Amino acid sequence: MLAIRRLATSKLAVISSKDEFAPVDYEGDLCIVNQAVGALYFGDLAVVEQSVIFEVNYSGDLVAIPQTVQLNYDGDLALVSQSVFKQGQVYPFDKNVAFDDFGEFSVRILCDGLEVDLCRYMKEISITHEESKASLARMTFKQDAGQNVDLHQYLNKNVRIELTRPNKPAYLIYDGLFDASNWNFGNLFIEWSATAPRERLFEKMSKAQVESIGVFDENVFKKLDDYDDKQEQVNDRLSTIPASLDFINGNPIVTSWFPKSIADYNLDACAILRDGANNSVNSQETVVNNVKVKIQYQWDLLRHAERKYFFGSGYSVCDYSTWGLPPMNSTVKSAAQGTGWVMSNYGSTGLHPYGMYYCSWRGGNPAPMWWNPRSGMFQPHDPNDPDSRDFRTVTDYTDMYAQSASFDLSKRWAQPIEEMIEISVQNSASIGRYDVREQTINVNVHENRDDSTDRKIKNWDKYSNYISPKKSGMQDLGKGYWVKRADNINKGSLQNALNVAKRVAEVIILSSHRSIEVTLKSKKFAPQFSITQTHGIDFQHLKGKFKVARLQHTIDLVNKRASTEVTYKLFSNAANQTYTVQNMQPPRANLNLFKDPVYNGNLDVYTIYKGAQIFDDEDEFEDWQSEQGGSSFSTHQQFLYYKASGLIREETKTINGITVGQEREFQVIADEIEEESTETMEIEIKQVAEMNIPNDIQELIA
Repeated sequence: MLAIRRLATSKLAVISSKDEFAPVDYEGDLCIVNQAVGALYFGDLAVVEQSVIFEVNYSGDLVAIPQTVQLNYDGDLALVSQSVFKQGQVYPFDKNVAFDDFGEFSVRILCDGLEVDLCRYMKEISITHEESKASLARMTFKQDAGQNVDLHQYLNKNVRIELTRPNKPAYLIYDGLFDASNWNFGNLFIEWSATAPRERLFEKMSKAQVESIGVFDENVFKKLDDYDDKQEQVNDRLSTIPASLDFINGNPIVTSWFPKSIADYNLDACAILRDGANNSVNSQETVVNNVKVKIQYQWDLLRHAERKYFFGSGYSVCDYSTWGLPPMNSTVKSAAQGTGWVMSNYGSTGLHPYGMYYCSWRGGNPAPMWWNPRSGMFQPHDPNDPDSRDFRTVTDYTDMYAQSASFDLSKRWAQPIEEMIEISVQNSASIGRYDVREQTINVNVHENRDDSTDRKIKNWDKYSNYISPKKSGMQDLGKGYWVKRADNINKGSLQNALNVAKRVAEVIILSSHRSIEVTLKSKKFAPQFSITQTHGIDFQHLKGKFKVARLQHTIDLVNKRASTEVTYKLFSNAANQTYTVQNMQPPRANLNLFKDPVYNGNLDVYTIYKGAQIFDDEDEFEDWQSEQGGSSFSTHQQFLYYKASGLIREETKTINGITVGQEREFQVIADEIEEESTETMEIEIKQVAEMNIPNDIQELIA
């Protein structure tokens, strides 16, 4: 005997002998087994020999077995004779319910691949698909009276809602996870909500799928290694294109916001319900028509400076006897190299030639003096050594000393540049309608010097041997200054950052102008509709071609009705324009180049007089001055060592009124590079970039 329990009130359909659909109300689990079937009721008992046709939409095998049906009924006993046959699935929704040629259908709900009992479906099923949002579903299942309520029974389990049709594959209308449940105490119904796990679906996307979306630049967004998940990266990429990414049956699909040239479906007055149809313009407070893209471009200006120096001792042969010989070439070179600059093109003139010179020194009259820059040693033949011979060694000191000298000093350094490029991306037609509605995007562009090919630039200031600036491809500014931009290390880095940031700005503006919403309800249930589609609308109040933004399917299980509500989003602009992606060359600001260096290239002869106070640095001298209270000073009494660039000599004694001294040091002071050429240079340039916004043409008729 089969005990039948009260379960549901959903109408099924069985096929009569006339092959027509007849409604039958069932209450209880439907099972087909090889057995005697009985129903225990109040009233008389009747035994009826019959054959029963059971047509059930079930997840298991359908088996039809001849049996005896025993009914206990509260009423008269009737005897019915019938046959039981194996039939197909049940389709309670007539073909006229669905749009186009979809045909008759039934609903099947699967939880983790197992079909939920058809008799538990209650009330209605609501399914919502919307651009860039997780798809949602709501449904109601019935509990048996007295059964324990389990609000966690389905949570986080996969739910698939399918439409089954005769002789056709099942049509998937929803795929997600049970997400929430709600039960009002005392009734038999539990409301279940489901959501498509959009965040999880992002993580299933392949690298190729992610990289196929929009454009990317790590200066506009961030480095790839810094992303915590794929969703964040995909959303950044999506911000560069006027499109939505939606997961259709788990597959990522990117769809443009602009209507297709050919509509997927055309809906006329026969397909659209007038009731509930509306057209609205959203609040214009969200309109943005000017986005300032501010690009901070940090790079280096490579600089090369060359300075010429000349030294002349002014010594005569007579001075050799009082001050000693002029400085040696090695001394001059060492002093030049000690500046930290690179010396090149060194040249000098040596000592006076051999001869007799007349000198007035030591208070006497001019007297002859023989001068010979050469000296030697004679070693005679050793009589006891048969192999020996006369040997003479002569050293010429002429070119060992610098009567005068000249040389070049060069230096290389990188000057930091902070370049501000401001691009105002705007739509003039919108500004004319709404005034300026502004946003700002800030972008920092950094050059990457990790590439081995950039070693020369990376090591620019590690300059130790002279290199011709001309051969280095530098620009000659004159007066010994040369420059070269180091902003092309990664070719196109600035260009790419601008292109990507400009697209982000354009999408912000486009999105804010997609402010018109049209909502229509189709007369028939349209499971074929998708948020990726474009629909052509032609009925008495509205004509146009629009992109679907939202779908809501409602399946009424009680009345066997179903409907689809469609929401379209339209662009609205003061002018009808065509949007196209237009890259632009980044404008570049003029450099504030300092071209007038001031330095003293003459190396003089300085004398430290006897008893003079020597100051080695400027601070020391200024402190001393302050202590003196502003007294006047003799130039012979103070010697500013830190300013002496050239030969420094000092007095040692005076003989017959003639001062005698000696060389103390040769010093070369290379003047500091001016701050204008070393400190960070800030430059700025602004430019306007006009963009187009489409105006989705719609004809509204009252």
